[in-house]
Amino acid sequence: SDMASQLLLKVGLTAGQAAMYIRDALAFDARSAKYTITNEEAAEIKNLNNPCSWDDFVQKLAGFAFPAAIARFMPATPATVNEFTPKTFANWSTLLNEANYHEFQHYAIIQELIGASAYLSNELRHIGNTYSRFLSGQEEDVSEVKSAYRLANAYMAEPIGIYYGKAYFGEDAKRDVTALVKRIIAAYKQQLSANTWLSASTKAKALRK
Repeated sequence: SDMASQLLLKVGLTAGQAAMYIRDALAFDARSAKYTITNEEAAEIKNLNNPCSWDDFVQKLAGFAFPAAIARFMPATPATVNEFTPKTFANWSTLLNEANYHEFQHYAIIQELIGASAYLSNELRHIGNTYSRFLSGQEEDVSEVKSAYRLANAYMAEPIGIYYGKAYFGEDAKRDVTALVKRIIAAYKQQLSANTWLSASTKAKALRK
């Protein structure tokens, strides 16, 4: 909360406003924890498959204009949806309603501010990294230059890599590597076909892979 308070003060809120935002965010966080799937539950794939009819799902969100808000993003209304966390939607009217919506808003503002701190200023980046440094045991923050490199690399690594490959690797080298991979696959297929201890069905599955 101290980290969030520092960030809120730096972006222009008063001490009283910052305290209110943090109080509201903690209230929403505590309430949502009751209706959010735990890490242990999420580890079981069966807990993540919860088909629900569209009509029933929309009914659980009564009071929110969800269908109208999402309609422009969907080519058609689905017959069913998958509720990743059923207890969240079963308690939606308790989690979010007109009386407590401001708590979610302040929670969202704090989360967005922490997430965006690295893009705003070096001072805000340093404050926003406080919690992650604590978790990692890192006493000193990374330098501004290294942080800038990491941010740029996160977005530009793939396009720069594609350019580098075309400029310095070349189509001829790509064809050579492709041919090499095909020869390796052919060798694997030959070895699997000649295998004497695998069953026919197992060999067929291995060959498909």
